[in-house]
Amino acid sequence: MAVPGRKVSDGHLTVFCQPCDRDGERLAAHGYCKDCCEHLCEFCYKHHKRHTLSRDHILVDKTNMPQTLQLSSAFHYQQHDDFTKPCRKHKREVIKFYCHYHNELLCSVCVTLGHQSTSCKVGYIPDISENVFDGKEYLELLKTMDSMSEQFRQIQDRIYRLTIKANKTLANVLEDIKLFRKEINQKLDELEKQAAVEVNVFQDENVDILKNVETACNDRTIDLLKSCNSMKRLNSSKQAEKLFIEVKSADIMIEDCEKKLAELAKLKVNCYSFTSNKTISKLLTSGFFWVY
Repeated sequence: MAVPGRKVSDGHLTVFCQPCDRDGERLAAHGYCKDCCEHLCEFCYKHHKRHTLSRDHILVDKTNMPQTLQLSSAFHYQQHDDFTKPCRKHKREVIKFYCHYHNELLCSVCVTLGHQSTSCKVGYIPDISENVFDGKEYLELLKTMDSMSEQFRQIQDRIYRLTIKANKTLANVLEDIKLFRKEINQKLDELEKQAAVEVNVFQDENVDILKNVETACNDRTIDLLKSCNSMKRLNSSKQAEKLFIEVKSADIMIEDCEKKLAELAKLKVNCYSFTSNKTISKLLTSGFFWVY
């Protein structure tokens, strides 16, 4: 794998820091570590000398570092076969180290940038992983993972059963709603029939009133017209005795008509309107199905 670099105008190759380059930042190489087979920028070069795991590595400065590099087959095998899990923070790096203090898996960039303190107790995974086989932590983790898997399975099974039960209850709800609607329709039909009967009664009463008024008015109008014509005829024919009788009879008739007019004037014909039940109207506007 060739070292990251770029050609400049004089034809030479500018080599970049490999840890920083894998993290997405291009910085010119300041030196080179023979043990890690990596070019380093000035920052990584200085920290490489200070870190516990790399303080004994052989470093060369910018003048003596190789301008190009092919990684050795041993390093290539170790990097790509033994170390394959990518770092969560530096996606181009693979995990090689473990910090006991922070309980965190690290790549070389993580170690360089954030775990220089002696309290971190950073270990190289090949050196600290010898006793992992059938170890206490391994066995306890298996038990814990099996237990958690069983808990997830139980929760899934419980939710499945509850969902089946809930769906059945929802089907029952729909049936109950249909039955409730049927009861409402039956009740509304009964109320409508009852209202129709009452409306017919009111209509018959109004018709009777109108007939009685028409009869009374027509009869008295005819009597008044006959009496009026009779008095005019008797007055023209100079029949004093008959006219006298007709006049006095007319007085009595007028008195009776006045009473009848006063009686008819008091008559009222009611008008009607429909007002919906407030409780039912509220239910229709706000909804009257509650599902729990």
